[in-house]
Amino acid sequence: MNEIKDQIQKEAKSAENLCSQVLEKDLQDLVRRILRSPRIFVTGAGRSGLMAKAFAMRLAQMGRQVHVVGDETTPRMDERDLLLVCSISGRTQGPLLWARIASELGASVIALTCRKDSPLGDLAHHIVLFPEPEDKGPVLASTMELALLLILDGISRALLDQLGLTENDLLNRHANLE
Repeated sequence: MNEIKDQIQKEAKSAENLCSQVLEKDLQDLVRRILRSPRIFVTGAGRSGLMAKAFAMRLAQMGRQVHVVGDETTPRMDERDLLLVCSISGRTQGPLLWARIASELGASVIALTCRKDSPLGDLAHHIVLFPEPEDKGPVLASTMELALLLILDGISRALLDQLGLTENDLLNRHANLE
């Protein structure tokens, strides 16, 4: 009886399937945009927001200037900056508002979403699109968030390679007040 382990494997396979459908050119373009941006701002709501924060942590460990929208220490954004918005639906109000503001400021808006035809898709300068799973059971969001985390971890690995960084470089910048 491995009901829990079976569910874990099912979720992992579903997330892997979603990730395999993301276009490599979209991922490579995102890496280039991040490397060109002096500052990266990230946002998302709920569990998508948690995935965005995990990515921000990794960027900080790479020595990048990164900020989470809404944190008290987040500085002003300007036209040289990049806003990475994680929103599965492309319709979540908070991240959508911040994307509109960033766009008005002239910053680059990047969307990681399942819905190109959404208000966020209309605002974004670049979209990393991943499909919704066909099996839309009660844990749909978990599969999507797991896929989002894997995509962002893959981007992190590509950034590490592009920046010539090692795991030790990350460890040297890892928080020591935790």
